[in-house]
Amino acid sequence: MALSTRNREILAAIEPAYGQGADPAAFAALLALDADLPSLDAQEATRNTIEPHLGARAKYGWQRRWPLTWAHEAIGSGDPAVPPHFDVLLRASGWTRVALSGTATVAAAARALGTTVGAWTYAVTTGYTGYNRRLARVTCTTAGPSGSNEVSVTAPATGLGETAEAAYSQTGVVLTDGTALTLPGGATITPTITAPLGVGDTWIVELTPPGIEYWP
Repeated sequence: MALSTRNREILAAIEPAYGQGADPAAFAALLALDADLPSLDAQEATRNTIEPHLGARAKYGWQRRWPLTWAHEAIGSGDPAVPPHFDVLLRASGWTRVALSGTATVAAAARALGTTVGAWTYAVTTGYTGYNRRLARVTCTTAGPSGSNEVSVTAPATGLGETAEAAYSQTGVVLTDGTALTLPGGATITPTITAPLGVGDTWIVELTPPGIEYWP
């Protein structure tokens, strides 16, 4: 019976330091589908030196490489705290692994939409536990300082299937210094108003699901 050559295994690991071999236990085995490893590919450079004869100038190969093209089935680990099995390839390609959990799932500051009269800051009290990225909109409906205003907190429905999350809406919420404000996905923030709010003032608070992300 003929042997299949369409599938191969690639062993990949990150060197602890440049030129230092990785620990054998650190290698991840990745299934490569339809792998194609062609012959050596290189560019030639001609040195423009003075020659004592009429022959061709010396040429040297540079940027020698063996391009490997292949496909791979990529799925998550199933655990927000555990990197996916192809983590090593992403990090080797120049991406930084960032683990998001707890209060890191809520943006450190709200982003104002347009020009606002009021201003406020907050401390993240409880992290976001939802399944999807969400933008919580905080809009002032009754002007005033701490304890004398009213805001609405809304977020549209998002996600599909088992990860679908319904629209979120709270109205008539009083924004008060030191009193927790509830956001979608169980997140809470504790505000401090630095300038009385004006009607129509709107801010966005970004919420990110807990898990592993890769940033350039």
